[in-house]
Amino acid sequence: MAPHPLAPLISGPVRFLSANTSPIPLLVDRPGNVGADRIANSLAGHALHGGPLLILDFGTAINFDLIGQDGAFLGGAIAPEMELAARALTETAAQLYAVELQIPRSVVGKDTASNLQAGIVLGYLDLVDGLIARFRTEVAEDLPVIATGGRGRLFYEELDAIEHFDPFLTQKGLQIWWTSSAP
Repeated sequence: MAPHPLAPLISGPVRFLSANTSPIPLLVDRPGNVGADRIANSLAGHALHGGPLLILDFGTAINFDLIGQDGAFLGGAIAPEMELAARALTETAAQLYAVELQIPRSVVGKDTASNLQAGIVLGYLDLVDGLIARFRTEVAEDLPVIATGGRGRLFYEELDAIEHFDPFLTQKGLQIWWTSSAP
């Protein structure tokens, strides 16, 4: 019987990116709680853009990851993702219903759908912009910001505070880690 064609790729020990295998310092109170996605984003962000740097990952949550000059993960913030928040609202409020999350023409909604779009979409743009401003106030006025993940392009296109969008940042970080940690 011939070996499976993927056998050369999957032979050897299984490796996981975690606090225990991270090639960068995780300068937080509980390094073991830092997700592999945040470590991978830190690796790729620093490799591609240097530091300090703020990375926004728009996944199930919105992770705000602060990377130091030397590439260390310094901490950050986490907010619920926009669609998750909208779903929680419309599933628990009797007279509200799901709407397409697009930018409304005005903050003054004239029907339920445009009210929801104004509150959710414009509210989330302001949430992200406001947190970026807070990071810049606390860390550095000229802190570069990169967006990645599902809704990253929308926020990149709408917010001047986000300089770069890289939809594959996490995968690039995993690739950097994988090739640099090969046995």
